[in-house]
Amino acid sequence: MALALPHKQRPSGTFRGHIYGMTVAFEAAAIFATIWLLKQFALPQFLLPAIGFIVGLHFLGLWKATDLRVFLWTALAMCLVCGLAAFLPGATENGSVDVRRVVAGLGSALVLWGAGGKTLI
Repeated sequence: MALALPHKQRPSGTFRGHIYGMTVAFEAAAIFATIWLLKQFALPQFLLPAIGFIVGLHFLGLWKATDLRVFLWTALAMCLVCGLAAFLPGATENGSVDVRRVVAGLGSALVLWGAGGKTLI
């Protein structure tokens, strides 16, 4: 359906692959380091919010690589959602519902769906 919609003509931008490549490399290293650290400190319940925050930061690199503001807002929203989720109760703190994981996971999905929807408009 999206392919059938008429697209606005936009001037072609420059994709700076070296900037994005460095961002992805830092993202991967940060995720591996975070997983290792959280397991060392016996805090695996913070994995999803921490990884979501790191993925949110990687959108800053995509913004710098493309100059598209949608990536700046995506980064801000994901970092905000996952940062706030880290302070919510986990499954062991309030019974069976892990509010921390639900907010980090579903919140990140909503941010990404919203950013994707914005690019289709």
